[in-house]
Amino acid sequence: MALLLIKIAHMFQRKKNPLFSADIGVQQKYMRKLGIPGDNIERGYFQYRCQMRLLGCILAFLYNLTSIPLMFLYKKRIARAQAPNSDDVFDGIFIFAGADTILPLSLKEKYSIKQVKDCQSQQLLIKEDILFLNTLRKRYPFAWHFRFKCLMKIAMYRYQIMAYRPTALIVSSEYSFTSSVLTAYCEGMGIKHINVMHGEKLFYMRDSFFHFHECYVWDEHYRKLFTDLQAEPTQFIIDVPPSLAKRENSNVPKTVDYTYYLGTEKIREMKQIKRSLDLLVKSGGMVAIRPHPLYSSARDIQSVFGVDSNYIIEDKSILPIEISLLRTRYAVSCYSTVLFQAINNGVTAVIDDTDKEKYKKLKSLRYICLEKEHMILSDLINKTMNKE
Repeated sequence: MALLLIKIAHMFQRKKNPLFSADIGVQQKYMRKLGIPGDNIERGYFQYRCQMRLLGCILAFLYNLTSIPLMFLYKKRIARAQAPNSDDVFDGIFIFAGADTILPLSLKEKYSIKQVKDCQSQQLLIKEDILFLNTLRKRYPFAWHFRFKCLMKIAMYRYQIMAYRPTALIVSSEYSFTSSVLTAYCEGMGIKHINVMHGEKLFYMRDSFFHFHECYVWDEHYRKLFTDLQAEPTQFIIDVPPSLAKRENSNVPKTVDYTYYLGTEKIREMKQIKRSLDLLVKSGGMVAIRPHPLYSSARDIQSVFGVDSNYIIEDKSILPIEISLLRTRYAVSCYSTVLFQAINNGVTAVIDDTDKEKYKKLKSLRYICLEKEHMILSDLINKTMNKE
């Protein structure tokens, strides 16, 4: 029943999009109220408190309520887990489900790295882990969801540590309130806990207070942003990974005029976007639509853009994002990592201001592309139509 209530609550939450609806002043006030964390475990707990605040009282209560039985069931299952039997040794284990192109080359040069894409079924706990988890129980006895998530992550880490004996565990999880706790856990074994940036970041206290031994970010802008979100300030290293770096000697011809890179938009927002893009089509432009690899609904995109033969809907399983970007003259989105990638590759980045309130909020959320050379979609449309 609690799981059903959580699902319903999440449906309502997605409709209001907390990233844009959460007041920045309120977030800043709440982080100040929490104060300065005394250690990494408290950093993780403060990040947990921030995330529960964003969820709201009802959803936070349901998460904690559901975590009580799940914790006991999980412990029971883990108790039967077998230790890994492996002779392989790697300096670094990269726990990430996506492509390894987000790894900076400097890390690949420093460590012999094995990527683990699915560690959900690879979990183990030993006596030392139970003692560590008991510390969390004594400090935060009623933070059931906090403790349950830490239990799960520690069990995943322990398996990788026993299987490969690494000197570094590499992840992309600054958004997880378990991260700082796991830094403390790794530190106790002399293992480095390293984070690499994966997607675009705005001012949002979901990503607050975290601490890794090293945290790789793409630009000085993100170091300042995370520091203002109370992340530990000395962890940051600026390094652009291959996925965002400039493509040298690219001979990809410009066959598309405008490519719109979708994010979390629903049908209503897509229809609004299409009305703007229709003006570019009317002016003779060739327009492509790129679904988001995680959030886009193929059915919704087809119902809005697929009925119009003037639009090309890219197949992300066939056309790599790099080719999609290099073949277009203008990369368009509300906010997306792709625009940052476009700027690095000499493609004109266009920020969609169709939703005026959302565009206005991007400024206060400190979207990096607003500080880089870019165009606004309404200006591009006016410029294009005036040429007719």
